[in-house]
Amino acid sequence: MQVRRFSATLLLALLWPNTPGQPLRLQHFTPLSLRPVGPPLKLDYSAFTGFQSFAWRNGSVVVRLPEAIEVIDGSSFTVTERFTFRRKDTCAVDLDGATVVALTGCGRAKSQALTVWRLEPASRRAIRVSRLAPLTWPVSLAVGDGDWFVARGNGTVDVIDLQTGRVTTHRPRRTLAKGAAGYREASWLGEHRLALGGTVVDVRTWRKRTIALGAQRLEAIDGYVIAHGTNGITVFDDSLDLYRRFATGRVIDRVGLGGGVIYAQIGLAWDRWDLRTGRHLGIVLPDTPWLVQLLS
Repeated sequence: MQVRRFSATLLLALLWPNTPGQPLRLQHFTPLSLRPVGPPLKLDYSAFTGFQSFAWRNGSVVVRLPEAIEVIDGSSFTVTERFTFRRKDTCAVDLDGATVVALTGCGRAKSQALTVWRLEPASRRAIRVSRLAPLTWPVSLAVGDGDWFVARGNGTVDVIDLQTGRVTTHRPRRTLAKGAAGYREASWLGEHRLALGGTVVDVRTWRKRTIALGAQRLEAIDGYVIAHGTNGITVFDDSLDLYRRFATGRVIDRVGLGGGVIYAQIGLAWDRWDLRTGRHLGIVLPDTPWLVQLLS
């Protein structure tokens, strides 16, 4: 299972600007009190017009900058890899295992000439994507099992093979709990499992199981699968068995997990619970004027 892991003692967050044109920032925070630690790392994404300018996986953040794609260690903020990349039509960036991948061809709304780039220290390879309809909002992307999954607003999922560029299209089949059709935010849970909103899809069979009605997103973090959205937070173990519920009936914007504490963003504030006992730890307002998105 691929999960997010960063510093054992600090939380990692992405800080979103309050005004257009400002850079993103990576920032460490203390657990519980959410106070910033050390200087932030600025990430200039002003030239990006695609769908996914950054991704995080296995302790690293990959980000599209105006002239390059960088891989940044989430603990030390050091740049571990840098690839000069001036394509202004970049749709998304991610990691396929240890390999940086980029999808380009989004310079025009109706463009069908898309390309997958595989970037490695000693080489780069451009792979033409075959028979992919133009990417139009809403769309959500996730990488796993050597594929790039493109979830669309009509409920279909396009799958781009990251070695060949071949595209197949699927509409997942329901097996359990009834769920609404249409767009769902995509995320990769590991072990051949693609999440679409509160639904888990086995990409080997394209059978789906809805485990959290009303969930906006599922996250695989530290051996748990965490759902959040319009009905609070639901935590499952790695086998998707129910572990615990928090804030039932409340709208949760984002979640985080670190040091055994569940964090739930509601507006600018973060509510907190002890994951093991379920004890409520209170609400905290991060000591920053920026909108905080916890990555760990």
